[in-house]
Amino acid sequence: MTNVYDFSTPITKDLTLYAKWTEITLTSLNELIIEATQLNDNNYEDESYEAMYSKLQAAKVVAISQNPTPTEIYNAYQALINAINQLIAKPYRATSKLGFDPMPVDGLIYVTTNSENPFYLYAIGLDASGEEATNSDVNFTYDNLETWAQGEITKDKHNITFMINPALTAGSTINITISSAEFPSISQVITLKVISIDELKAKFIQKTNTLPSPNQISSENYDEVIKMVDEAYRLYNNLPYEVMQESDVIAAFDKLQACSRVTENIVKFAYSFTGNRCKFMAYDETFYCDYESKGEFPVGAYVMSDWEKDGNKYYNNKIELKADKTFQLYYRTSASADGKNPSAWDKEEERGTYSYTGNQTNGGTIYMTYEYNEDYDYRSVKSIRKDSKFKTIQHSSNR
Repeated sequence: MTNVYDFSTPITKDLTLYAKWTEITLTSLNELIIEATQLNDNNYEDESYEAMYSKLQAAKVVAISQNPTPTEIYNAYQALINAINQLIAKPYRATSKLGFDPMPVDGLIYVTTNSENPFYLYAIGLDASGEEATNSDVNFTYDNLETWAQGEITKDKHNITFMINPALTAGSTINITISSAEFPSISQVITLKVISIDELKAKFIQKTNTLPSPNQISSENYDEVIKMVDEAYRLYNNLPYEVMQESDVIAAFDKLQACSRVTENIVKFAYSFTGNRCKFMAYDETFYCDYESKGEFPVGAYVMSDWEKDGNKYYNNKIELKADKTFQLYYRTSASADGKNPSAWDKEEERGTYSYTGNQTNGGTIYMTYEYNEDYDYRSVKSIRKDSKFKTIQHSSNR
């Protein structure tokens, strides 16, 4: 009576089967909630995980309510375990590189001894396309970091944090090695350096002085400018509030913001083709579309493959690159995930000009410069949303 019966076994004679009933209690529900909470959303397809997460939240409501009835406990348990069983696993993604934050400036991560906030370092394993690896855990190794910390050093599979020892002297450096838990040979050494507030301020102003005027920023110098903008922001964010209020810092920050607004309106895509199937890569995200030529390459329509759920509808998008070097974005909707009976194409607010390098055979790069509009000064193409790759080039607020 202790063996589980295999229902695929051919039945050649009369059998007697016994059922074992397991009572679903509040303890059972809480154990299942813990199990569901520990699942990594990165390892499952978005829609199936979102469905499970919804049942998980509903189960938590039941678990913390006063005196839930056995029926409420049973229904919450069954709904959650069914959702767990229906999770769709993503394909395995091997770690091939590391991502971490904060990023260095000129090869160093600067820290100050008078900060009221702890230093933190976040790191993660990434696959070849820049997405989180299936096993994204990392390890942190170091020598004598205890002398840099005031109090406890806290670390887990992605983070290390501690308060900077105020007794450290400016110019002191220390190395921390980040290595993939999956493939330890994939590693990165980062160097922390103690810097005085005066030197940090001077570096920030110097970095902004190297930026071109906003009207000189274009697709031709975009890569260089975006790197300088990011580094300048990292320096600025480490300054104390009272230093941020100084007139020369305010003037430098105003220029930084002006340059940043221009770069936010330029989007860089790497592209390649297999037949008329186009692969776009932007900000470590990859998405695919079908290309319909309407003239000499790259002129034509690029229709995205995915239908992304937003509310109770599914959205599909299209970019049109025109012969006059302008572009226009469109969207359409459907009530079903496979895009059956779609609506007609509607124009998005986004439009602008483009330039490109390369060709359809060998691939290349497309730069799209959006028309600036006060209502749309922050382009959602900069905001990679976990639940939708193609949210990168559309404004949900337009709908």
